[in-house]
Amino acid sequence: MLYKSLFVITVVFISIGNALFCERETKGFTSNVGIFSVNGYDIGQNGPSTYVEFSNITIDYKGVRLYSSYFITEGVNQFSGQMYAFNENKTVYIVVNGECSQLDLNFEIPVSLPKNESFVGIIKLGKFDTIGLEFTDFISPGTKSLLLYDDVKCAIVSITTENTDITNPGYSITNYYNFDYTPTYSDFQIPSECFYTEKSEDIQNSVRLPHVIDPFVKFI
Repeated sequence: MLYKSLFVITVVFISIGNALFCERETKGFTSNVGIFSVNGYDIGQNGPSTYVEFSNITIDYKGVRLYSSYFITEGVNQFSGQMYAFNENKTVYIVVNGECSQLDLNFEIPVSLPKNESFVGIIKLGKFDTIGLEFTDFISPGTKSLLLYDDVKCAIVSITTENTDITNPGYSITNYYNFDYTPTYSDFQIPSECFYTEKSEDIQNSVRLPHVIDPFVKFI
């Protein structure tokens, strides 16, 4: 019985190690993402918001660059576009309706998956085993998040987030589809509309960034 218990404990710690330091998850990743939020807090928002977002995201850890295409529905408003962010020239390009805007990079592009997590345990999604990792202030200050991670395929599966203020409840769920632990490098080719644009402070203050980047970036 003792040996069996020790074996189980060993397997659990091996799983934790795989989740935190998955050998294949070193270059970055590409994924389709669906986000559903009801009164949830997000980075860069003025208070909680309710929305649905469908996105694609690619992050290159080595080149320190990020791409996302996104479609957001929030109430009666809809937003869509593409975002290209590069650490090398500290610039973000936003393309909406064929027009490109150039912004200062005001967040840190990640070079790994998020850290500072607490191990919760093995959590089944249906009958699919995942590792549960809990984060505080992960999506935004004032939130608590549970990230489900597939340590076999080295993939984020889902993130469930709730507001920590019980007087202002809110929730969001983020699901990752077709997760690939390799960046799609062709995504980082900016379109010709962006070749001759200049940075604008007015645009910087009014631009809408996709929610899909919230778990991974840290605003400066």
